Amino acid sequence: MKLAEALRLRSDYGQRLEDLHRRVERNMIVQEGDEPQEDPSKLTKEYDEVCSQLVKLVSSINLINAEIKIKYDIRGRALQEMTMTQALAERDILKKKIQMYRSTADGARLDQKFSYFKSEIKFRAVLEIPPIQKTIDDLSANLRGLDVKIQEANWLEEYTERV
Repeated sequence: MKLAEALRLRSDYGQRLEDLHRRVERNMIVQEGDEPQEDPSKLTKEYDEVCSQLVKLVSSINLINAEIKIKYDIRGRALQEMTMTQALAERDILKKKIQMYRSTADGARLDQKFSYFKSEIKFRAVLEIPPIQKTIDDLSANLRGLDVKIQEANWLEEYTERV
């Protein structure tokens, strides 16, 4: 199994846990004399089993991610080699930066916030939008490139249980 498939399995386990949780809640209380549609004890046992499988899976994925090496050329920097764990952290930070710069650019657009009457106090943006947009574009290109490298590594790397 490839690492990408293990990641999909991790997502499936998460969905399964949510489903089991809902089913336990729906079957906890019944009218006196009635039986629940499903046995909450069996459902909670199944929930615990899926949790155990998920712990093994996630632990193995994390250990594999710490070993995988990715070479990536971030714009404006030399080619860097990093672990998958570092690449995932870099990707998370790039997403946060893009979000912050987008909200900054949106905040600098006065035309969306104010009407123009002579009696109103005049406002001006303290940052220019074009350089902010250029930063957003550069960060987005870096994010796309890094994401491609991460996905590529996920499909090349074999998953093996490590715990």
